[in-house]
Amino acid sequence: MVTSFKAKILRLPPELREQEEKRLEILLSSRKTDIEHREELGAVGEAGELSFGNATFPIYKEPPRLWQPKLLPMKGGMYADLVFVDSQGTIFHPDPEHPTAVSPDLEDERTKRIIEESKQKAEEYFKGVKRRVPDFDEHWRITGYHMAKLEEIAETLNLQLDNHRGVLILQGEAGTGKNVLVDMLANLSNREVIPILCNENSVKEDLTYEFYYDPEKGTYKLPSKLVEGIQKPGTIILFDEINALKPGIAKMLNSLFDYRRRIYLPEGGREKELITDPSVLFVGTMNPQNYAGVNRLSPEVKSRARVVDIEYPPFEEVGGRTQYQSNEAEMLAAYMDNLEGLKQKEFRLCWDYVVNRDTTNGADIILQGNPQMETDIRRVYDVIRVANRLREMYGAYQTGDSNEPMDFPTSLREVIDIALEMNHRQGLKGIMKRVIVPKIDDRRQKRLVEQTIDAVMPNE
Repeated sequence: MVTSFKAKILRLPPELREQEEKRLEILLSSRKTDIEHREELGAVGEAGELSFGNATFPIYKEPPRLWQPKLLPMKGGMYADLVFVDSQGTIFHPDPEHPTAVSPDLEDERTKRIIEESKQKAEEYFKGVKRRVPDFDEHWRITGYHMAKLEEIAETLNLQLDNHRGVLILQGEAGTGKNVLVDMLANLSNREVIPILCNENSVKEDLTYEFYYDPEKGTYKLPSKLVEGIQKPGTIILFDEINALKPGIAKMLNSLFDYRRRIYLPEGGREKELITDPSVLFVGTMNPQNYAGVNRLSPEVKSRARVVDIEYPPFEEVGGRTQYQSNEAEMLAAYMDNLEGLKQKEFRLCWDYVVNRDTTNGADIILQGNPQMETDIRRVYDVIRVANRLREMYGAYQTGDSNEPMDFPTSLREVIDIALEMNHRQGLKGIMKRVIVPKIDDRRQKRLVEQTIDAVMPNE
């Protein structure tokens, strides 16, 4: 394919050849970077697919972007507005400020002339259109726990692609990394993510149209991100906090999530139906339903959904003797100056050497000459110990197993902030208190958190 493309470039006039050669160079560089990212995270499968455990997941291959002129009827019917529309539904207006008024007859000489004059601008515009695939984050790590979750997610989304029905819902506490997993999968599989922010004040119009105001045009409406998104191939529509929608609003989504795979819109006194592109995937996220202001997930949506629980990574593993898993530690190491250069396999060896006292695994060679590295691994261990104790207290209070008030979940966001501050300061107890305690409203809970930090780390 590259050879044939190079042959086509060589046949171009000199003034166009240089530009196309640069485009090819950028494209090849981008493809190489994508492959490196997949290898770095351990998600490499056969050509054209990702691999998570025993599951594979297709990498979306964008088809050629074809476009053509389209005449939109204007009020009165004498003229039409000239636009150009590509195969993915993207619209280009030759004059973004005003309609390009032409005769609605494509054979009209003036219409043909204006179309020809506008083609170069349209060509440049569509060449520059970029899909909103999430950027790669150098801090991403696929731990053993997250590899298992991505395997489950990939299997579920494959069923959506095969059967053209359903919605995947990721359920978990705030800050467990639900949105990060979606962005990671989208980046690695070359899929655009279109977020739909849901809350208890969302109304039907939020899902169908967005309203704008222009001093000349007045108030006018355009299709919502949801309406545009379901027609965009290779897209993940992400309903963020889907269970915050009121049941009556959530019911609108029934026809999207079942075998119909379409949405019905009122238009001019009639009902217009839009069919979802077969490559579009639906994903929702939701916090546990003990959160304030969150409704129970609509029974209709629940019956059409597959739910995957995303929890905080497991830490303690009790066997003959307690072993401490490195899942969350691997994630925090990516934010620490002394540890970020280690490959995940190397970090796991160092973790087992320092924390689990496996002195025969050869990690002493990695740690040799860098005592700060061993110190930082112990500090990361202490951070996770405290975080897990606070999470246990939170869970016990929320389920009624404890009377000690605790309604603040110490999330991955807090522990990452602690890791970042550890790069600049000693005194781990002080750092943890500075990051966590000010976020708590209740004074009694503030004291309880401070006492817990002191109790878990008495010698720090």
